[in-house]
Amino acid sequence: MKKALLSQISPLVKYLKDKGEDYYKELIKHIIPAVSSLINSTNYEIKEEAGQELSKLASVLTEEDRGKYLLTVVLGMAHDDDNEENRMVAVRLLSEMAHLFGKDLCE
Repeated sequence: MKKALLSQISPLVKYLKDKGEDYYKELIKHIIPAVSSLINSTNYEIKEEAGQELSKLASVLTEEDRGKYLLTVVLGMAHDDDNEENRMVAVRLLSEMAHLFGKDLCE
């Protein structure tokens, strides 16, 4: 079920964007929270796929929203001393998305 949901995130974002009616608001209100909750899965494969979707979503968010909605999630995972898988996913995501966060957020 979770894998099926994750496989539909990119097509859903494209659909909403093409539709044009407040897609950004829907993205922030529904899609980002859903993917963010899946990245905390106990299943590593789900965690990885959710991370890939967050990485894709980063490119459509404003710099401010990347920091507010994505960087906070990723940094929380990076500082999870009890879960090595969270730290591994966070390191990968930080390296993939660093160029999108901008100078101010990276300092």
